[in-house]
Amino acid sequence: NAPQRNNVLAGLDVVWRVGAGLRADAELLVDDFATESASQPDRLGYQLGLSWAGQTAGEATDARVELVKVYQYTYAVFYDADLVLDGVPLGYGSGPDVQHVEAWAERDLSTDARLGLGLDWTRRGEGVPGDPWEPSTGGSRTSGATLSGVVERRAFPHVRFRGSWRDVAEIRVHAGLLAI
Repeated sequence: NAPQRNNVLAGLDVVWRVGAGLRADAELLVDDFATESASQPDRLGYQLGLSWAGQTAGEATDARVELVKVYQYTYAVFYDADLVLDGVPLGYGSGPDVQHVEAWAERDLSTDARLGLGLDWTRRGEGVPGDPWEPSTGGSRTSGATLSGVVERRAFPHVRFRGSWRDVAEIRVHAGLLAI
């Protein structure tokens, strides 16, 4: 009788309302801490964010900066109990093996329209969802923290528009140049 194994994913969210429209937030995702051997990597992810909401020149304005990091091998284990559905991780949809920074500011044009500027910056390693760490490959607790292989870099500075119609439909447009 083979032992039954599972893969449990845990998360912790923290929000701190600093005051004057300022909010800090963080999320920790724990797929696995290396406990079985010194060569097993930790499989983690985290998100750190800072948001502001207030008035500029009499109009409502929002701004946000967010950093996301998901280690390589997160969501997958070598015994086929991964946390991937149809090729998409059940945690952060763009991870594993990714670092992502997003910054934006938007201002109301009217009650139904907002305009702003944004920047998305992503670094992605060669790891793919469902690609597990194999015990025979060795490594260390921190070997999954570094982006793997050739690192792809993308920057997307853009203009953002969001409009709504009677709380029935919403359109969002981000137009800019993708730099690779």
